[in-house]
Order: sequence, then structure tokens, then C-alpha cells
Amino acid sequence: MIKYKLSSNAHFIIYAALELRICIERILFEYLILIQIDSNGFTQAEKIYRTKDFKQAIDKHEPEFSLKIQFINVYLKMVHLYFAKQGVMVDKLPTFIVDLDFKILSQIHGKLSALLHSLKNPEQTTQSVVWNETQMRVINQSFEYLSHVILNGQVHLKLNNKGIIHYEVFKSNTITNEQLIETMISDFKPYPESNISVAENGDLIGYLISKYSH
Repeated sequence: MIKYKLSSNAHFIIYAALELRICIERILFEYLILIQIDSNGFTQAEKIYRTKDFKQAIDKHEPEFSLKIQFINVYLKMVHLYFAKQGVMVDKLPTFIVDLDFKILSQIHGKLSALLHSLKNPEQTTQSVVWNETQMRVINQSFEYLSHVILNGQVHLKLNNKGIIHYEVFKSNTITNEQLIETMISDFKPYPESNISVAENGDLIGYLISKYSH
């Protein structure tokens, strides 16, 4: 994007679109691997590139994927509150995790894919000032949303018995999140028996709660 702004060379828009589309596929691939760390699953995941296929695979292995992301945000709020009461800073721990919006990701992926096929008709696309301006808006919007997702980490939940109980209460919606947080605080053991582990794998953007909460 920076190169395009400096040179007005439309081909840099194409390169940016390719990088952003790959970014979407990589984010969803990493989530799928975090959910199902399995050699067979890894091989199958490598063949997926469409957003809707990633969603189907994620839903298959983790039907409550979105709900668990919402739950970990309650958990993260509890962890920060727990240590704040003790005067301890846990600034390396995220304050929330983005609940992926697959509709937005699918729309972005579709627009970027269409952009990548635009070279077939250069007179109406890459050689058009109006087209360039329109596609730069697509690039900027895509970059903004993906940055929001990436900068806030990726997670996979591993609940112990108390964690499962808290999660079931969260799902039931019988008490407020604030009430649930108070219950979780009374049961919270920072290390090594914290209710949730957040997976960290290679260069994945992830966090290990127990690593930063003792």
C-alpha cells in the first residue's frame, strides 16, 4: 500500500490484495490447527482456502467456537481484575480476543479475489483512476479489519473441571458476567492450574495465560 501511494503503480494494489487474501487464509488455517492439532487434520487444512470451507471445518471440530471466544473474554477480564486487586500488572496478557466475523472475512476474501482477477481487463481496471481509488478503499478496509484480528491474538481453550463448570454457567445465561467473574475469582489458581490455557504454537500469535499470570 505504501509503495502504491508513493508511485501510483496499480500493480502494487494487486500485490497488497494477494498478501491480504493470504493473510485471511493463514489466520483461519492457524485457528483450525489450534482447534485440531492432528496430523490428518493438518493435511486436510492445507487444502482449504475459501472462507466458508474454513468455517465449516472449524464448526465441525469446535461447534461452540464463537461462544468460547466470548467466554475467554470474560475470563480475561477476570484475570486482569484478579491481579489488579493485588497491585500486579499483567500487561503482556491481552484484554480481549476478537470474535471472528466470518461474514466480514468472506466479503473481504471475495472482494480481494475479484481484485486479483482484474488484470484480465486492464483498460477498465488497473489503467482506470476510478478503479484504483475504489480498490484502495477495499485494501484499506481489509487491512484495518485484519490488523484488528491479528493484534488481539488467537486462542484455543483447554478447560479443567472448574473451567467447564464456569463455561456451562456462562452458556446458561442464568447469571450476569459480573457475577460469574466473582465466582471465577474465588476458584482461580494462577499457575499451573489455571482454568484455561491459551495455546502458543511456533510463530502463532497466541498467549499462554498461565505463563503470564503467576
